[in-house]
Amino acid sequence: MGGGHDVTFLLRSDYAAAKTHGLALKSADGDMYLPPDSPRLRSTTEGMQPVDWLVLGLKAYALKHARELAGPCYGVHTRVLAITNGLCDDDLALVFGRERTFGAIAYVCVTRAAPAVIHHLHYGDLLIGKLSGARDLWRDSRVGVEVTPCLLRARWEKLLYNIPFSGMSVAMGGVTVDIIAKDPSARAAATRMMEEARAIGNADLAAHGVEGEMPAALLGKMWDYTDRAGAYLPSASVDLLAGRPVELEHLLEVPLARAAALGVPAPTLSEQLELARAAVQARMSKVEAQSRGAGCSSGACVEQA
Repeated sequence: MGGGHDVTFLLRSDYAAAKTHGLALKSADGDMYLPPDSPRLRSTTEGMQPVDWLVLGLKAYALKHARELAGPCYGVHTRVLAITNGLCDDDLALVFGRERTFGAIAYVCVTRAAPAVIHHLHYGDLLIGKLSGARDLWRDSRVGVEVTPCLLRARWEKLLYNIPFSGMSVAMGGVTVDIIAKDPSARAAATRMMEEARAIGNADLAAHGVEGEMPAALLGKMWDYTDRAGAYLPSASVDLLAGRPVELEHLLEVPLARAAALGVPAPTLSEQLELARAAVQARMSKVEAQSRGAGCSSGACVEQA
């Protein structure tokens, strides 16, 4: 999307699809397409040289694999920009160290419509925790970039959205956010979760010596985002419906643990977390049953790996 950098895309589960029909990004800001024979599409970093920047788009639960995935691309001068949700910066620092690691948050409605097909639906700004060249990566691109003086505050502000809408979307079996917004009882529960998240976040910021609270007006801003997003399905629910691991730990479990440590009551968050866990377990049980069934032939059932 502009910028003029030499970029290589490291794909994992989508690599086979990309080598068949290419990698497609469909966006209101302009489409992008890489054909199947593009040398920029890779499934491994084997044979590559160290790069200037690694841009990570991993879910927080996969960060522990990031160093292995980077392989020889990560050199002594490589810097890492991790675009993630949730309270995961300590985990990231354990993998790459703090000195060359940059946290970032994407305010974007984007979903993987099919393998190697990405739909950018709405928004698209990037918030970076510290500067030192990270902003220059996006110069002359169509991505709006801001630098925040406090990444922890920015993470909590994004969690005012992620906690209720990712959490409730999963808890309700994988529904789009407009269903939550239009149902009076669900909307009220989401608002309570926002209020609890704001209370936990403000207590956590104070515990870290950060001055100033997140204002109550942010709740209205989150509802404005949601009401304009329409039938958006959070990525946590995309993973739920696909039978993949769901990002509950850093979006719900860690904030709830912070609440307990700080003495902040969060009954709605606790309730929705249990419902989300139950939804994940039910979905995984269904996927496992389907996998076992796929191995059944002539009355004999073979467990699928």
